[in-house]
Amino acid sequence: MDKLEVLSAVMLRSADLHGDDAADRLFGDWLTDYQWIFIEDKVDGIPEQFIDIIFRLKKYNAIVNLFSASEPFMGREYPERIVELAKYAQDIASDTQDKSMLACAAKVLSPDEIDAILEEVPCTNANTELFATGPRYREAVSQLLRSDRIKTALRICRFQQDHRLEGEIYESAGDTKASVRAYLEGGAAAEALEVSRRAGYDIGMARAYDRLGRFEEALQIWQRRGNRRDANRMRQKITDSRQRGLFD
Repeated sequence: MDKLEVLSAVMLRSADLHGDDAADRLFGDWLTDYQWIFIEDKVDGIPEQFIDIIFRLKKYNAIVNLFSASEPFMGREYPERIVELAKYAQDIASDTQDKSMLACAAKVLSPDEIDAILEEVPCTNANTELFATGPRYREAVSQLLRSDRIKTALRICRFQQDHRLEGEIYESAGDTKASVRAYLEGGAAAEALEVSRRAGYDIGMARAYDRLGRFEEALQIWQRRGNRRDANRMRQKITDSRQRGLFD
């Protein structure tokens, strides 16, 4: 038995002995954030005990991540085992009127319907992955931040290419360099400049000045730091901007 199979058996035994709520308190957070990394030919080797526990405890994030890890590419189809599990999720949703479970099934069976299914579903700690790739992703990010799951929140921001929000998260976490990098990538040079100023981060200030077209101020920083290449690059930009001013 591999480690996941052993752990899954322990979780099921705990649920049998102490009830689903007790098992959820013990293992729920780990299951909520479980990330699958495997290739298609290993799908059939997923421990049945693990499948049992994530469906029994309704760990929507783990189910979605399982399905996402098997997502087909280049016109291929989902593995048969994943389709079977999606249909199983659909049956559970039908029996229990569970729209989050129905959205899990739709991930594989009818992805175009997910957003409509989720319209009246609140975003909770257990189903953030259902919202991560859709228009309500900011609700998922907010929920994750309230739960101190910062890495997952940042992953969603990067997937959505919301670099401004990514920058805000890094700024709140006190990571100046990452915040400036994200702000600049998101076209928020003014925010990058403000963060850099407060932290005394010269390189961030210079890069922000550059993006804002304030080349002289960027040049002063690069000169003070002895960065010849960047200083020369700013001089060229100053020359080019002046020439455009003369001939435009």
